[in-house]
Amino acid sequence: MLMAQENGKLILAVGAVRNGKYYCPQCGQLVILKNGKNRRPYFAHLPKAVKLEAESVYHKAGKQRLYNDMLKIKYSVQMEVVMNNKAQRADIYISNKALALEYQCSAISLKSVANRTLEYNNSGIKVWWILGDNYLNRRLTLATLQKFVRYKPECGFYLVFYSVRQSRYLLWSHIEEANGIFIYQVNRYQSLQECWRDWDDIQQIKPKLKLRKQEVSREAHRLQVNVMLKNQQYLELADLCYRCGYILTGAPIICHSISHRFYPIFYEVGLNFDLGCCLS
Repeated sequence: MLMAQENGKLILAVGAVRNGKYYCPQCGQLVILKNGKNRRPYFAHLPKAVKLEAESVYHKAGKQRLYNDMLKIKYSVQMEVVMNNKAQRADIYISNKALALEYQCSAISLKSVANRTLEYNNSGIKVWWILGDNYLNRRLTLATLQKFVRYKPECGFYLVFYSVRQSRYLLWSHIEEANGIFIYQVNRYQSLQECWRDWDDIQQIKPKLKLRKQEVSREAHRLQVNVMLKNQQYLELADLCYRCGYILTGAPIICHSISHRFYPIFYEVGLNFDLGCCLS
């Protein structure tokens, strides 16, 4: 890798210094400068063990920021608190609100998130999962939504992040799915309290008609490509449409609203689920 980011700007390896802090432009992970007498300077990703150590540093910094922010608004807050059931330890516990804040930087299974959330709820404690830079810098997936997404009528389906690198909170609100891609609005805050105070007033930006037509067109193309590739799921949908007197590639026109996208509540692409329900 010949270029990396430093303070948000791209820098060439030939102009970098050994002790600088550089990040991969693609994944956002720390990289190091490699240089020698017989090779051209370049950037390389850190070994796995070093990456885990860096994640731990970010995790500690994020928890400390959450703790400090709760202190500023006079909450009764503790860090690394062992819960009454002795089964888990809360990153941040706000006793006067019976609220646990879990700052999640590394990968975690859906089962672990579900079990830990259930244990909190059984103890009469609400839990908020706040995601770190690793989740912020990757493409939003259904797996991440299944684990952490929340819903509030004013801002729809949403996720909350705290970025150590940016030193700010981010709220991804009004998460919707179009053509298998999740689309959302990004709101930035200096404190978690500011985020809580603002989210009742967030207005959803409706997609313009031209954009929705483009999304519907791409959806039709995606269906056609998957049928040509003999994807079994799409072949079954095509067969279902045929038996009902329809053509699969016309499905987006029937199933899509021209003003709204799909909510992220399905285990598959929203159109596939909607079409199956309409024709079954």
